[in-house]
Amino acid sequence: MIMRSRILKFVVPIAVLGIGTLEWEKLAIAQMQQLTKSVQDFQRDEITQSSSIASYHKPTLTVAESETNSAEYYYNRGNDEHDAKNYKAALADLNKAIEINPDFAEAYLNRGNVYEDLGDKQAALSDYNRAIKLKPDYTITYLNRGIAYRHLGNNKLALADLNKAIEINPDFAEAYLNRGNIYGDLKDKQAALSDYNRAIEIKPDLAQAYLNRGVAYRDLGNNKLALADYNSAIKIKPDFAEAYLNRGNIYKDLGNNKLALADYNSAIKIKPDFAEAYLNRGNVYDDLKDKQAALSDYARAIELKPNYAITYYNRGIIKEILGNKSAALSDFETARYLSQRNTQLYNDAVEEINKLQK
Repeated sequence: MIMRSRILKFVVPIAVLGIGTLEWEKLAIAQMQQLTKSVQDFQRDEITQSSSIASYHKPTLTVAESETNSAEYYYNRGNDEHDAKNYKAALADLNKAIEINPDFAEAYLNRGNVYEDLGDKQAALSDYNRAIKLKPDYTITYLNRGIAYRHLGNNKLALADLNKAIEINPDFAEAYLNRGNIYGDLKDKQAALSDYNRAIEIKPDLAQAYLNRGVAYRDLGNNKLALADYNSAIKIKPDFAEAYLNRGNIYKDLGNNKLALADYNSAIKIKPDFAEAYLNRGNVYDDLKDKQAALSDYARAIELKPNYAITYYNRGIIKEILGNKSAALSDFETARYLSQRNTQLYNDAVEEINKLQK
């Protein structure tokens, strides 16, 4: 039977560049596409994950022991607390640094980063605005503010800030990377590719740029180039879970479930709480007729992301196939409730519910 196969694209193009050490943050932006393919009366999704870099670099601020009450002292200690994910302590120290020195642009920048981590986007924007007012040519702050705007769904302002960052520093690889992500949001795949190419030209070891370019190539139907980019990302960064996930998706596209399974296993080994990898591995297990292994992976994905509607839907399909109609109905009801903003998935869940209630 010919069914529609869904691809839920898990795109994580977040970079918060600031003053500090390397740190990751993620935002999932789900997009649905429909393809036509034969799948044994089973609709599923696959997760394609892209990402961007969050590269905090810390300037050297030497503080003598007699200066332990200086703004720089609290700034440095706040950075350390931020690196350790002690956000409240970081916020307290950065507040103190700003109290001592109200014109400390770097402190506003990093406090904005802390607010981002705490989910307070408006407070982050306010601090980025203040940092830019104090240092109008501070490229990192334009990048961070652009990402904050993107989080708030304002791609127009986000694009303006990334353009400004590139205008100030035409060799800012991370700015091209993140601008490429915005072009991807705007469905301008060629502009996205151009920016990813430029990011790689400037910084050939930027694994995230290869990953994101690979996602763009896959969207354009060029699995060969996508696979090459995922291979490059993994070569540069062997513990890059998202790259293994995406490469597994390519192998699955090519009908090689053995290699797909190996890559999903690698992604999970690197990142044991990677819900999307469990979901996609569950799909492969279903293809391999191992329904119990598929159910186990879907259960784990739900445990990690309880609000992930598509996983309930996929699990419901398998339960229906196995004859457990009441459990299947429960999963479809949950999928319907969680997918009210996703018309296609919502309608599919309703269709399955109606079928089971006849």
